[in-house]
Amino acid sequence: MKKFLAWFLGVLLVIITPVMVFFYNFKHVVFSPEATKNMLIQIDFYNQAKSVIKSAMLEAGDNSAEMQFMTQVTRMTMDNYNFQPKIEAVIDDFYAGLVKNNGDFLITINLADIKQLMMQNALALDKDLPSDFSELLIPDQWQVNLSKSSQPWIISTLAFFYNNFAVILIVYGILVLLFLLFSILPGIRYLKLFFAVFLISGVLIFLQRALWWLVNPRAIFSSITDQGNTGLQILMENLTVYLRTKTVILLTWESAVMVMVSIIGLIIFSFLGQNKTKNIPLYDKK
Repeated sequence: MKKFLAWFLGVLLVIITPVMVFFYNFKHVVFSPEATKNMLIQIDFYNQAKSVIKSAMLEAGDNSAEMQFMTQVTRMTMDNYNFQPKIEAVIDDFYAGLVKNNGDFLITINLADIKQLMMQNALALDKDLPSDFSELLIPDQWQVNLSKSSQPWIISTLAFFYNNFAVILIVYGILVLLFLLFSILPGIRYLKLFFAVFLISGVLIFLQRALWWLVNPRAIFSSITDQGNTGLQILMENLTVYLRTKTVILLTWESAVMVMVSIIGLIIFSFLGQNKTKNIPLYDKK
């Protein structure tokens, strides 16, 4: 029974350890308020997003005087407005919503200050604007109810992962300790199984690193980035490069440490197992 449990837990850990490493790296690199904010800064999201908005206005517009005027106002507003604090507030609201995870999941973006700045820029260009011109601009706020998504399971899964990440790590740690226990109980030679499992896991983790170099950002985001060549493809490629760079570094260290410790453990307990076997008498002397 002890040997069966050792093998069962060993096979289970070979499967879930690379998955645990993947989700740990995802949480560390992207999935927290601080990580998300840092990622946007590192990929120069705010400046590139301004360029994307300007390009979209130029492509969507026509040659009418009204559209040219609106495009000019938008460009002036984008040049002078720092929307990083607003985006970071939305990020905080998103993670706070994951923590609550009940009822409506509303994300509200207050656009009153941007609208006011656009109106000021418009008046600077043309003082004789009609009184209702501000209604042609953006609304006072945007509100999105994520709980009404066509795939609500995505939000539920993210919320569960975010809120229970510490519990998931504890459960994984308990499985490792149980595996270590059932590897010791049948005899010291079974510790080779313990280290063999994590040697295999380390190799699988390294393969995750190798797979990242096969990722083609253009292919992954082609359905998004090929819409009008607005510059969005550059933003998505920078995001992928950032994730790949950060994740590959983590995977390299994680796999290297796991493989080296496992090899050392296998060598040590192979010698200990041999010595113990040699000391066992073949027959009892009376």
